[in-house]
Amino acid sequence: MLPALLLHGLQWFLACLSLDLAFRTVDVRPEHLPRSRARWARFHGLLAAAATLLIGAAQIRLLGEAGALPLPSARSVLGALVAGSGWLPWWLLWHFGWRKQFPPLQD
Repeated sequence: MLPALLLHGLQWFLACLSLDLAFRTVDVRPEHLPRSRARWARFHGLLAAAATLLIGAAQIRLLGEAGALPLPSARSVLGALVAGSGWLPWWLLWHFGWRKQFPPLQD
């Protein structure tokens, strides 16, 4: 269980790295900001989905739930919850990162 939970640290690291890249390269000129922000939102969302699926699959595999039982057991539900919560760091950093990094540029 612990190795599967430790993979959430990797989720946080990847989300921070992605957001840092966005903040370093986003075009903040007023005429380009909405399009640039939308493009980075799509890119960040795709990275979040890919990382959540891949790391979630690794977490479920680490929990030993790769097709163990046909009916959901408490352990498989726990594995799904642990793996499914991988989207949380991505959403939190995206949602609150824009407010902190660019306060005057809020919609």
